[in-house]
Amino acid sequence: MKYTLTDQTDVRISIGKGVRLPHVLAENPAFLVSSKEFKIANNIRPEESVNYGANLVHNFNLFYKKGTIGIDLYRTEFQNRLRVDLDSDPLVVNVYSQENSSYSNSFQAELTYKILKTVEMKLAYKYLDVQSKLNGSFIRDPYILSNIRIAYK
Repeated sequence: MKYTLTDQTDVRISIGKGVRLPHVLAENPAFLVSSKEFKIANNIRPEESVNYGANLVHNFNLFYKKGTIGIDLYRTEFQNRLRVDLDSDPLVVNVYSQENSSYSNSFQAELTYKILKTVEMKLAYKYLDVQSKLNGSFIRDPYILSNIRIAYK
């Protein structure tokens, strides 16, 4: 759903449901060449999630040049997720489905500004809070980082 606040400002709200079939071996090829034993549960089910969030975009002119400010806030809740568990046993890769097992919150702020006629600068910050249930409590997923990026185009 999109709502125009002013001529320069739009707000979008969205909600959706996602379903996908995980491909365990194709998505984790590095574990195949390790000396770890691979245990895949018999009851692997499709991953399911609900995603909802909002987006605000504001266009502006500064010194006769165009710019845009964008803010995104989204949350994904997994009803069912494939878990590749490397923590339970250091010699085994356990693969199984988990219900109500994880969520992801994301926030992004982005500034785009036309510096010259053919050069555009983009400055963005992204924060991710991704957590999965392990042994009954939620823990942060490893290797997921928030970041700042600057790009010229």
